[in-house]
Amino acid sequence: MVLPKVGLSPGGFANLIAASMAGAVIGKFTNLWRAFFGALLLGVVQEVLVLYLPSDGLLGTALRPSLPFLFMVGAVLIYSRNKDVRADTQKVEVASVNNAYEVSLSHYLNIMRNPKGHWDRWVGYVVLVLVLVGIPVIFNDYWTGLIAVGFAYTVVFLSYRLVTGEAGIISLAQISFAGLGVIAAAYVVNNDTVFGTKGTVPILLAMLIGGVVAGVIGALVGMICLPLGPLYAAIVTFAFALLVDQAVYTRDEFSNYGSGLPFGRPTLFGMDFDTPKKYYWFAAVVMFIIMFILWSLRRSTTGLVFATIRASRVRAATLGFDIFIARLGVFALGAAVAGIGGTMVASFQLVAFPNGFIMVIGLVWFALAVAQGTSSMGGLAAGGMTLLLMPAIFSEFLPERLADLPVLLFGLVAINMVTDPIGINPNLRAIFRTLAIKISGGSVHEPAPSDDDNSKSNVPAGV
Repeated sequence: MVLPKVGLSPGGFANLIAASMAGAVIGKFTNLWRAFFGALLLGVVQEVLVLYLPSDGLLGTALRPSLPFLFMVGAVLIYSRNKDVRADTQKVEVASVNNAYEVSLSHYLNIMRNPKGHWDRWVGYVVLVLVLVGIPVIFNDYWTGLIAVGFAYTVVFLSYRLVTGEAGIISLAQISFAGLGVIAAAYVVNNDTVFGTKGTVPILLAMLIGGVVAGVIGALVGMICLPLGPLYAAIVTFAFALLVDQAVYTRDEFSNYGSGLPFGRPTLFGMDFDTPKKYYWFAAVVMFIIMFILWSLRRSTTGLVFATIRASRVRAATLGFDIFIARLGVFALGAAVAGIGGTMVASFQLVAFPNGFIMVIGLVWFALAVAQGTSSMGGLAAGGMTLLLMPAIFSEFLPERLADLPVLLFGLVAINMVTDPIGINPNLRAIFRTLAIKISGGSVHEPAPSDDDNSKSNVPAGV
């Protein structure tokens, strides 16, 4: 029935599913008649607008395809007065997932807190340094450049550590924040702005501007979604990401008629990062600086605040913590980190191409980040590198008929989080630590389960 409208393109069907979700949100996923009439109203309004809106300009090209997402956000904001929307009263299935996460986390912490075997981390650091130094020596410019872009994607993935790992927010818009950061950075380079005339703004400054713009937009989105429960907050970020796809990425001044805006490589203290191997070191340094900032944040007073919020929001409120401001700040910081990571990708590619940051790709990013472990910087780094290197390796060394295999593997990795909720990387760390403990002559003893371990989780979904 919808084939004449959307065609056979994957993007068309993805937008169709996204638009149909607007009706489900209007019906709060439970009221069939409300969902039916909401979807009917949306379709009628869209078709009527075709008759009266101009064929060009912002209203003609952006408003109509954005209507489903505006309806979705409007419905969520109207329903936000209801307690169940704010609290997201969890179902039995969600509680069971939380219980599985708590069991896995308890097992992981029991191993990592063992007094023996801590020398394994130093072995890991030595191996990491050797690998980092050896990559540009062993590999050619092509593979070194791919790994450099992998570092840039890792920076974007590190934003999930802040948003999901620290604040417990399910954000499906991190890829959009990365894309908006890219657009902002490329725009100030290619146009006359308050930062300088066309072509005079340093690339490094433009990258920072892109991060700041993404952070400001993230703060605005956070003001809307953070007062809501986890499910509806995820819906708002999902709607925002699709809104950006339809209303921003399609603008010719941002997409340069589909060819992307020119962008350059940064220069620092007279040093040009104009080759893949030079850019490799630039991307590595930026990645480790952001990792150090996140590591310091978790061990600071702010990190203790978020640990308290994750454990019990009631306890955090009793201690006087402003939960909304704290989560809003980390949400905005996560958006800024994603924006900086996006500009790093564009800088290596020498072009700011917004269509590389669409929502459909963002779903793969989120699934991969969660599967690797959103609280693990090593896992997020593995996710960022895997996202880029696996398709390249498969296309280089496997037959062409297996070109789609990485997509299937990404799906299997996402399914894996059902059995390993804390992520692949924490489980691997636990295995290596267990081996180190046994080599050191120690043993791992699981604590006896208490009555609380057999009870249902009281932690809200997404926290």
